[in-house]
Amino acid sequence: MKEYFIQFALIQEPERNYCAKLSKREFGKGKLTADLIRSVFYNKIKQTIKETCGWDISDENIIIYDIISFD
Repeated sequence: MKEYFIQFALIQEPERNYCAKLSKREFGKGKLTADLIRSVFYNKIKQTIKETCGWDISDENIIIYDIISFD
């Protein structure tokens, strides 16, 4: 199963890096579009920050550095 690792930071503290992991399963069974991929990535990042720091953030506060995929 394909997995993705997203390396990102927040505008408020760009020197601190975070990582979120998601699997192909989290995209559902529909057709993958750019909007769907972006939405899933950003939702996963927001969930990771909420669990890690307890913060609610918006998409504008996220800086994505890298997306790595593994089969």
